[in-house]
Amino acid sequence: MITKKIIVALAISLALPVFAQTGSTTPKEVRPDAKEKMPKEQMRGNASAEKMTQMKSKANQEIDRRVEGLNKLSAKVAEMKKLTESQKASIASSITIQISALTQLKAKIEADTDIETLKADVKSVTEAYRIYALVLPQIEVVAAVDRLGSLIDTATTLGAKLQEQINQGVAAGKDVTTAQSHLTDYNSRIADATIQAQSAITTVASLVPDQGDKTKMQSNTQALKEARTKIKTAQQDLQNARQSVEKIKQAFKGNKPKMGSTTPATAR
Repeated sequence: MITKKIIVALAISLALPVFAQTGSTTPKEVRPDAKEKMPKEQMRGNASAEKMTQMKSKANQEIDRRVEGLNKLSAKVAEMKKLTESQKASIASSITIQISALTQLKAKIEADTDIETLKADVKSVTEAYRIYALVLPQIEVVAAVDRLGSLIDTATTLGAKLQEQINQGVAAGKDVTTAQSHLTDYNSRIADATIQAQSAITTVASLVPDQGDKTKMQSNTQALKEARTKIKTAQQDLQNARQSVEKIKQAFKGNKPKMGSTTPATAR
């Protein structure tokens, strides 16, 4: 009996370490803040990546729009009739440089992995590549001068015909003093229109983007303003020349030599 009790007691004592060991392997409780830390960091990373994707998409759209506009302008310049080859080459070179720079910028933006670097590159789309601040207004001036050139050619041809008719009046013994005076005024208007138009194109042909330089930006703005003023002066010269033609026709009215019916077109 005693032996049996000893055996039972021994069995119980041997079992106790097993229970103790089992209890010691229970997993430690994970603190709530440790559980939440990873999801928050991941959320921040996802938000940053999404923002960068949106920034890149918008920047690419702006770049594509600018490149498309520049290509159209390049084609327009190539078709202009009254620009010299040197003037065309200068403007075409400026456009090509802009397209190349924008293409490179697009590739850089696509490869950006740091949001601060991306912000700076996106900002440069509007600040460094200012086609809307310079290139487009520059081409508008060039296009206006090209139209003026065609009108001036027509007016010059008309002036020669008017002089021929006045000479015929002189040969016929007519008094052409008044008509000749108006034709002289006419020719001076056409000559000034030519000077103003050429001066306008010279003023803007060599302009380059300011690249964020405020002094250069002000200089470009002033040059564009001066060019527009010259164009307006040339247009007014053509309008005044047209009035001179009407005066010449009045001087030959009645039995005087018949004058040409064509008058210079007015630049719009």
